[in-house]
Amino acid sequence: MPRRTKAEMEGIRKAIVEALRKDKPMTVRQVFYRLVVEGVVPKVEGRGYRTVARELRKMRRSGRVPYAWIVDSSRTVRRPEQYGSMADALHETARLYRRNLWGDLDDYVQVWMEKEALAGVAWDVTEDMGVSLWVARGYSSISYLHHAAQHINNALEAGKTAYIYNLGDHDPSGCDAWQSAVDELRGFATDPGRVRFERVAVTPKQIRRMDLPSRPTKQTDSRSEGFEGESVELDAIPPNALRSIIRDTIASHIPDHVRTMHEQVEARERETLMQLQDYL
Repeated sequence: MPRRTKAEMEGIRKAIVEALRKDKPMTVRQVFYRLVVEGVVPKVEGRGYRTVARELRKMRRSGRVPYAWIVDSSRTVRRPEQYGSMADALHETARLYRRNLWGDLDDYVQVWMEKEALAGVAWDVTEDMGVSLWVARGYSSISYLHHAAQHINNALEAGKTAYIYNLGDHDPSGCDAWQSAVDELRGFATDPGRVRFERVAVTPKQIRRMDLPSRPTKQTDSRSEGFEGESVELDAIPPNALRSIIRDTIASHIPDHVRTMHEQVEARERETLMQLQDYL
């Protein structure tokens, strides 16, 4: 395959910047899929993805793309929280204060995401709406699933109905991994009849409606038997569309008047915390 010209490469860079301006923050793979949809890079995984990843690396180092526009949640840092004074600690407490929106609601919600790299895209929504985000990383360990089930059981004991929503790849492994998690969580639940499971992305309907780019299903995958059609990665859904799916799913459990009242009370309580700094 011939090398791209300087003009072609500059066209790719401009498309990258434009895509990020519209939907930042994004993962590298999400940028790749956006350029595939626009016909800027080939759908072929190897060459197209490598080109996007390489150019994004260069563009961030040069300052053309801000580092904050690209997220990578697959690597974490653990560090202790420390403050310069009690006033600093109180200020931070007031800034981060979140009143429990779900305390008086009849439902309990968990959002599960297959890929940790996409957690940074979803977290802004789940955090804002007071919902926990669980990252499966493919097939979750039994310890992780048991931990999630304890939160579910606490909600069930409080008389709530639990709703567990999944976002993952539409491929044999992604679908099977979710079903495996469902089976385990249902087995751990103290009252399985009050736990609802739903896959909200990627679905066949979304693939058709959004015309999402696909890739051939790996026939070497032992789980491919009975799986119909090509595979579609979660990364193929545009970031803003993905956030909207998550936001709408969660919002369906929160009456508008409850959300409004909650925000008003939370603002007053946060202001009270801020005023306490005057006594230090």
